Amino acid sequence: MRPVKIGGQGGKIRPVHIAGFILFILIAAAFIFPVLISFMSAFKSNGEILNNPVGLPKGFFVWRKGQGCSFR
Repeated sequence: MRPVKIGGQGGKIRPVHIAGFILFILIAAAFIFPVLISFMSAFKSNGEILNNPVGLPKGFFVWRKGQGCSFR
């Protein structure tokens, strides 16, 4: 079995590969960031979402029987 060469031709890592990897990371972050914001907002009250939309929740907010319950 032949050894696998990293980086394509001759084992060289080209600037095109680095640029492609950086572009991939940026695109992945652009897709993952809104999902994380939505997930964190699911545990916030409306006031927390309006005051600090990107921050972590101070406590968990759960909606039960027509009224909200906050666990801090």
